[in-house]
Parts: sequence; C-alpha cells; structure tokens
Amino acid sequence: MNKKYIEYLLRNAYRLEKDLLKEGENKLDIREYLNKEEQIKLVKDVLTTINFYNSLDIVYKEAMLLRYVKNYLIKEVAEKTHFSQSHLKAIFKECKSELAEKISA
Repeated sequence: MNKKYIEYLLRNAYRLEKDLLKEGENKLDIREYLNKEEQIKLVKDVLTTINFYNSLDIVYKEAMLLRYVKNYLIKEVAEKTHFSQSHLKAIFKECKSELAEKISA
C-alpha cells in the first residue's frame, strides 16, 4: 500500500468516516469523485484505521494499569521484605535482562 495513502488515512480517519458514512449539509462528499469499488475500499480502509486507533487506546490503558500494578506490587514486596523499592527495581531489571538474553539465545 502507498505510504502517503496510509499517512493520509492516519491523519484523517475520523473526518473521512464522518464524510463517508454520515449524511450532512456541510461536508465534502468524497463519494462523488470515486467509483463504487473505490468507495467500498476507502470505507473499509477508514474503518480499519479507526479500529487500529481504538486498539492503540486499549493497549495504552492496559499498559498504564500494568504499570500501576507493577509499582503497587513492588511497594508491597518492599514492605514485606524490608528492602527498598529501588533495590527491588534493580533486581527485577537484572532478572528481566537475563530473561531477555536467554530468550534471544
């Protein structure tokens, strides 16, 4: 797929959805300039782009929740073991590096 077309979709997906799928007086009717096959393809591409944005939003929220849970667990473990949170973070970072090395090997 053309890189400029993808960039255009990413920048204009919501406006295109409004123009293509909803009726209104003050809108640019792109459908007049496209044949039926191109209209269908563009609508599919716009909906795919919007689904992509929605998926990114879900992933972002999940990442924020995981970050919160991770910090909460580190705090709880630090209280139980009497280690500092920074010491535990260093241990976890080292374990993460070792795991990444084993996986990549």
